[in-house]
Amino acid sequence: DNGDPLFQLGHDVMGPIMMGFARWLADEADALAAQTGKTTKLLFLLRDGHLPGEAFKAAFPDRSSDCAMIELSRFTANATGFTDERRIRDYLDAEAHGTQYDVYCRQLLFNRDEIARLSKFTAKRAFIAEILKPANVAKIVRRSERFAQRLFAHLRSNGINDGDSVMLVDLGYNGSVQNAAEHVLRAGMGLNVAGRYLLLREQMLSGLDKKGMIDLRHYDLSALHALSESIALVEQLCTLAQGSVVDYNEKGEPRRGQAGVKNAQSQARDAAQAACIGFVRNWGHGWATTPASWDGECARRMAAASLSRILFLPIASEVELLEGFDHDVNLGTKDVLKIVDPKAAATGMRRRGLFYAKNAMRFYLPGELMQQGLPVTLSVFAGRRFGLDLRKTDFDVGGVKLPVMLIAPHDHVAVEVDAFPTSEGYYQALIPVGRSEFAVGIQMGQFCDWVQIEEASFHEVEEFLESREHEGGVDAAPVFDAMDEQAPGLYKCANEAGFMLVPPPAKQSNEAMMLSLVFRPVVSRKDKVQAVRNAA
Repeated sequence: DNGDPLFQLGHDVMGPIMMGFARWLADEADALAAQTGKTTKLLFLLRDGHLPGEAFKAAFPDRSSDCAMIELSRFTANATGFTDERRIRDYLDAEAHGTQYDVYCRQLLFNRDEIARLSKFTAKRAFIAEILKPANVAKIVRRSERFAQRLFAHLRSNGINDGDSVMLVDLGYNGSVQNAAEHVLRAGMGLNVAGRYLLLREQMLSGLDKKGMIDLRHYDLSALHALSESIALVEQLCTLAQGSVVDYNEKGEPRRGQAGVKNAQSQARDAAQAACIGFVRNWGHGWATTPASWDGECARRMAAASLSRILFLPIASEVELLEGFDHDVNLGTKDVLKIVDPKAAATGMRRRGLFYAKNAMRFYLPGELMQQGLPVTLSVFAGRRFGLDLRKTDFDVGGVKLPVMLIAPHDHVAVEVDAFPTSEGYYQALIPVGRSEFAVGIQMGQFCDWVQIEEASFHEVEEFLESREHEGGVDAAPVFDAMDEQAPGLYKCANEAGFMLVPPPAKQSNEAMMLSLVFRPVVSRKDKVQAVRNAA
């Protein structure tokens, strides 16, 4: 049904993307075959390689015998690659940034009892030192070698023979699987390995044979960074309803974790994928004559344009569909997060304004901000596409003066603090409180007759200005005088003496602190006075 938003998402959006990708892959496979003198076997890496693989076979059915659907995840690729102490150390340096020591230990192939012991370390340096003890290194290397043999069995069971020329195909964007496993595949099976990706933006140049349909040959680094920020959306539309591979048995049969997404999401995704394959299979049927401009580069640019549009400028029906989608993080964990959370974005905009849109790290921020209107989504697109170095002060316009008293134990001072618009009529005032030294008195009655309080929280100044989310801080505990709460967060000032007192945070800080007050003047004092004058 062409009026079905799910059909339109699959057919009209993912269809051109996958058609362009398939055509580009065919050209790349031919070029690699000419270089090696061997037929190129395309290994579509499940799970995210599922839709690209099906689209390629639909576009080029005569090449299906050269395709294989391979279950090779980042977790299993890493597990095969610990061939010596240097590679173990490289993994720890790259990945072990937090304190989830149990996750790192599972990746390093320790068993349950060993993980329980190693997870007791509290200092990162001590944890890494323990991992790198010779006995533990030898254990990891030995287990990694056996893991690699099981991977080889998996590849052979899918028609991959020693000495083949293979192309690892995935969405990208860093080629982490190739980074981890290529040296093992070359050494263990003598494979010639290349990697081809929908989007390639390497975090560190690996020197491996990698290309992206969209990469630095076509666009600058800012554009690639911008596209990769919401690529989880495309991953969820390309994957299939099964858990990620975590190991293989001796015959090479995959062992999978549990699928983290709900059945309704799988059904919606299947319908979108079917529509996408329908587009690919029938892509030329609408032309009486093939345009002279239709070549591989034209298909690539069409795919890039369609991808950019869905990532940055979604329409309401697409966002509504995607609100029900979750993203399972993989990497040996069971974490599942929402792809789109418009309520969270609305709260962020109310509390931080466009500064939130500049800094927020969300799976699909343009989808969450679509409800804020085209000016906001275009601002996000421009800022991220061109890597604009915007600061909070760049967003602070149209402010008002808020009368404030800073109160120390034996003194006080009256000041006016700038409050700048955020969203939906709200303002944010950032009020300095030293190192948790001052109480803050907001003379709200002089400013408003009715006011709605959205947030009052304390933050370290430097952390707040650099934060990517602004969700930290300590909730304040304001006390109200001559201000009556008429509804949750909505206050009526009895008179001009209406006063909001915010004691300093109980915990002292060595850093400069500030109070973030977000409020909406429902009826300002000036508006009330003007209404009385007009009535007279």
